Amino acid sequence: PVHQAGLALATCDTGDLKQQFKNDYNDVRVGVVQLILKSGGGKLLLGGDTGRHVFLVNASHRPPTDGRLQWTAWSYFPKTRQLRNQFDTITAFGYPACLSTCGQPPHTRTLVV
Repeated sequence: PVHQAGLALATCDTGDLKQQFKNDYNDVRVGVVQLILKSGGGKLLLGGDTGRHVFLVNASHRPPTDGRLQWTAWSYFPKTRQLRNQFDTITAFGYPACLSTCGQPPHTRTLVV
């Protein structure tokens, strides 16, 4: 079975469930939380690793990491419109990994399955 899926860039489409992640909007701004893909039946989380890869991972199974540290929790910074893998510093992860969120279509690109 597939336990991890890659992501690609595409033009933002706010109506596309493959571009929407469920989260608690209050919690995601004050700490790290899991982001669950709306079109994945509640089983796919947005993840990343210290090799600077971003992917979807099955919530019930973590793939081998080849020695890289992984995370499946993110924090949202509204002023910069970024998702970051750290709210407070996690030195093992190194410099924070950041993803931009959708801005004003059609000029913005976003990660999709």
